[in-house]
Amino acid sequence: TINDRASLNIGLLMHEIKAGLRFQF
Repeated sequence: TINDRASLNIGLLMHEIKAGLRFQF
């Protein structure tokens, strides 16, 4: 469903952000 896809996209986005912050600091 749309909600499942949105949740998955948000999860991936948050993972990308966490990885980016980890590399920055």
